[in-house]
Amino acid sequence: MGYQAELLQRVVPSELVRKALGPADPFVVTYGDAPLLCIDLSGSPDGDLELGLESSLDATTGAHQIGFHTVVGGSQVVDPEVSGGFTAVELSKRLHAHRHFMLPLAKRNQESMSMDRIVVGRARNKDVVLRHQSVSKFHAWFELDSEGTVRVADAGSTNGTKLDGRRLEPKELTEVPYGALISFGSVSCFVCDPMLVWEAFHR
Repeated sequence: MGYQAELLQRVVPSELVRKALGPADPFVVTYGDAPLLCIDLSGSPDGDLELGLESSLDATTGAHQIGFHTVVGGSQVVDPEVSGGFTAVELSKRLHAHRHFMLPLAKRNQESMSMDRIVVGRARNKDVVLRHQSVSKFHAWFELDSEGTVRVADAGSTNGTKLDGRRLEPKELTEVPYGALISFGSVSCFVCDPMLVWEAFHR
């Protein structure tokens, strides 16, 4: 099986994969306005986690990103070296090791009281729906600033939120470097720049 064919089996949703296999500009036009949240699906053999994430994706109509913009062909595309050393090579290794769902880190629930937060939880009305028994209904949230910096905070969840193995104190807003491992209960994920994804598909 070829390299790209293998990635096709390892990454969902298929629409993102299809665009990632094409030219860079259309991919960045679609996905360049926000970092991508890459969720490891290996801890959910029953498929519930993927179904919940698909429902998050279905709710993207009217979604908006918070404070992060990429200009196609411009100088604002993030250099992978700036992202803490996390590279397309490392991303490829992770994608080959486990199946992942990639979701733009964006606000989807427009009725939320916290318009500056991208809310994570098991409940269907969250921006990122993680249907897993270890995830609380309102588990955590992300915040993005105008420079594209991502921060995460635990919402006082039952099973906690960890960043590279360190459990976060409730409501402790902590910067998330690209590639750093985040655990919401038993669900593992990381954040990466969209251009790294495109590069991983074209190595």
